[in-house]
Amino acid sequence: MTDPRDLLQGGVIPAFREDYFEIEDGVFALALGDAHVVVDPIMGLGANIAAYSAGVVADCIIDSGGIFDELFCDQVARARAEVLIGASQWTNLMLQQHPRVSDVMRAAARNPMLANVFTDNFDHPERQWRILATDRRAERFIAAGPEPEPAPPAT
Repeated sequence: MTDPRDLLQGGVIPAFREDYFEIEDGVFALALGDAHVVVDPIMGLGANIAAYSAGVVADCIIDSGGIFDELFCDQVARARAEVLIGASQWTNLMLQQHPRVSDVMRAAARNPMLANVFTDNFDHPERQWRILATDRRAERFIAAGPEPEPAPPAT
């Protein structure tokens, strides 16, 4: 677009495809990036979740012992699911302009602690989705402030 009279119009259809598929007996292909999860660019999360997903795959490769079978693919799918689903759901909710999103944003405008959590969660879409997934969760976030993150499981 080079002129104020130019108009750009289009749309992105959100998609969440299968994590993997079997190409032939015992040979699997993992879906990554837009081949796996397509989100509207309004939230700027597409490249972030693609990079996150690639990092999860890399970690799983290191831990795989060189075996890339269906169990490996399942482990990758489980390891990245919460973040990818959170990003997809959060983006779709923002596009719907759901009233609870406006309620949380108004509360964040009045409360710097809520604003910090809300903006920090652009790096943690699964946390944002846990806040915004239902009216009750959003109301609790507004009333009580952010919940502390659970401690990682003991190893």
